[in-house]
Order: sequence, then C-alpha cells, then structure tokens
Amino acid sequence: MNRQLFLLILLFPMLLFSQKKLAGNYNKKYGIFTTKDEDSIYFVDKFRYGKGIFCNKAYLGSVTYYDNNVTVESPDKCGLIDEAGKILLSRDFEKITIVNDSVVKLRNNDKHWLYNTKYGKDISEKFSVISYFQDNKFTLTHNRKFYGIIDLNGNEILKCEYTQVLPYDKDVIIAEKDLRYGCFTPEGKALLPFDYQNISSSEHFIFAKKEGQFEIFDKAGTAITHMSAKTIKELNENTLAIGENDRVYMYDLISKKRISTPTYLDLAVSYFDKNRNIHFHAYEKDGLYELRSGFVDRDGKIILPLDYRIGNFREGFATVGKNGKYGFIDENKKMVIPLKFERVWNFFDGVAKAIYNGKSVYVDTKGNILFESDINPESMKEYIGFFYEGMAIKTKNGKFGFVDKAGKEIIPLVYDQVHEFSSGSALVRKDNRYYFIDKKGKRIE
Repeated sequence: MNRQLFLLILLFPMLLFSQKKLAGNYNKKYGIFTTKDEDSIYFVDKFRYGKGIFCNKAYLGSVTYYDNNVTVESPDKCGLIDEAGKILLSRDFEKITIVNDSVVKLRNNDKHWLYNTKYGKDISEKFSVISYFQDNKFTLTHNRKFYGIIDLNGNEILKCEYTQVLPYDKDVIIAEKDLRYGCFTPEGKALLPFDYQNISSSEHFIFAKKEGQFEIFDKAGTAITHMSAKTIKELNENTLAIGENDRVYMYDLISKKRISTPTYLDLAVSYFDKNRNIHFHAYEKDGLYELRSGFVDRDGKIILPLDYRIGNFREGFATVGKNGKYGFIDENKKMVIPLKFERVWNFFDGVAKAIYNGKSVYVDTKGNILFESDINPESMKEYIGFFYEGMAIKTKNGKFGFVDKAGKEIIPLVYDQVHEFSSGSALVRKDNRYYFIDKKGKRIE
C-alpha cells in the first residue's frame, strides 16, 4: 500500500466528520440556528464569534453570560457548530463556554480545559476549575485547593500555588499566599510583595493595607501616599472617599488634604451621568435599612438635597422618589417630572412605565401620560414590556403580541413567545414554529 493511500485511509473518518453538518438555517441578526435530525430537535441560539452550542432542546439546562462569553450547561451532552451548521465539536461534552473567536472551554468528568477550534486541539492542561475569563487575556485556574492564572493560549502566568487569586482588574492580579496579599501585572510580573493584610484596586489605584495603614500606589506599583483610615475607595483620578468612624469624607490626592467638611454615610461615583467628574452620589440612613441620597460636588456643596431614593441614569433621566411618590431628574440633577407616581421604571425608547392612581400608565420624557394599560399592575404573568423601535411586547392570557406608543395592539396577541424588535423584525414562536415578522405582523420569508 503506498503512503498516500495509507494516509487517506487514516484521515478518511476525520474528513467525513469535518464535513458533517446540521441541516438548518442561521439568522445572523438574531444569532440563532434552527435545525433537526432524525433523533433530536435542536434550537441553537447561543452564538458568539460565529459559533453556537447545540444540544437536545428538551435537556437544555442553564445558560450564563460573562464578559461577552456564553456558557451552556446541560444534563445532556453539548456540541459546537459554526454558522453554516458544520459540526466543530460533536455532542460529547457536559459543558461548553465560547470564550473568543478561536478558544472554547470544555468540561467532562469534573475537568476543565481550553480547546482551540482554529487548530482543532487542546491547548491547556486539565484543571478542576477554569473561570473568570478576564478581558480576553487570562483566566483563573484551580487544582485541588490552590489557584493560578493561565492566558487564553493555555500558557501559565501564575502557578496554582495561591489560596486566593482575584483576576477582576485588567491591570492588576491580586493574590493571597500564607495569609498575606501581594499583586502582579497581567503578565505575571510582581508589583507588590506579599507583605499586606489586604489589597484592593480601582480604576487608577492600588490600595494596600498593613497595620492599620493604607499605602496607595498607582497601577504601575509606584507609591503615591499613605494614610490611616478604616476604608478607602476611588471617586475619580484625583479624589478618594475616606472612611472613619462609619462616616465618609472626600480627600484630594493632589493637595493631599481633606476637601469636604461634611461627612456622609457613603459616597459613590455617578457613573451614569455626564457630570461624573464633578458630582458624586451621596447617601445617608433613612431608618434601619432604607437609604436616602442626593448629589454633591467635589467641595461637598449640595447639588440635589440628600432626601431622595435615586436610581441609575438611562436615556438622560434617573428615577427619583420621596415619601412614596416618584418622578424623574435629568443629568443636571433637575426635577423634570414631578413626584406624582406610586412607582416608576427607567425610560426605554423615550417611554417609561409608571403606576398612577393604582393603574399602569406609560409616560413620555415630559411626564405626559401616553396611555393607560388594561393589565393589573400587580400581575406577575401579564405585562407590557419596555419599548424597542416604537413597539413593546404585551402578554395576556398566556399569549403574546405588540403594542405601539399609544397602547394600540398593532400585532395581535396570538403568539406563544416573542422577542423584541430589532432592525424592523421580531422573532416569534407559534404552534412550536419559529419565524420572523415585520411591524405589521406579516411573516418574513
């Protein structure tokens, strides 16, 4: 037998497998692939980076997302396909996590490892845990009782010899060994020695605690200052919140002086408004468990009195409540919709849900009531959802459809399941069939 024929015989099963495909259709906009074979029906809708996880739909267990990764875990076995339906990994794995365009994490028999789909091979050893995929650069590993770090090529950054590793910061890896803390760069280079009782980090700083003192470093490990405090956190690149005796004040890192005379229960950066470097969210106690809050500037001057319950900003507005009544403030911390509702939700597509006089209503950004819902606001199974592209999902009596911003049922409630509109179409399910409709309810072929 000549060498070429011998190699062909050896490779023939691999060639057959590499060409095996699931018959079906992929919709890129929604990231779904529907298909079936003679044994099972699949509905693959967990695509990332051009790859999807498939398993018997009847046995689909849990789906989790982290940092744009997707994991499917199932009591049935999982496999991996591309957008054309080509089987990249047969249905042989207990759990699959799509990490990036070429790497997936696999699990079988309580072992986790990395696999490169581009080269078709394992690229790491097998660990008892692989988790916390950080910034598409590295991941936490665990063998028996110690932790370490590998990069997404399977290369070892930190050996599994630490009792705790915290890879949450893209600039710093904090670790514990022999009841002391130190930290490293993402490449595994030592930044601070294992001399500290605790270490934490923020956007710009590393806070290392030793003998009641905090040593403050920049992200390169250069010392900035040190001070006595119970707690320290960053407000911005020049300002810290310093905690003493259960109260917090502002501290300026440039002058290295306290800059706010008032103290607060807590201070936080207002990440969701356009004035994040000027105004800080301040909190005080209101009873045993409740909080009231407002906004202060860098000198502690009151921008919005600390009398409210304030939510996050969305579409330029934040929910605000006081004495059981709710409204909205804008990004300048001005009350733009008065406190007249019993409850409010954030704005979506310029429309917010509220409860007014015991009924569900929908309001515009000026507080005008657009329509009143016929659904009991206390119902957990029936509702009108948030607006996307001028349409919101409505469900009643177990069926789904869509309403417009006037509350009119534009698409009747005849579906068993629907998704929000995206680019003019929505995925729906009826009589166990999935297909797309336009904003008039017409099926898109």
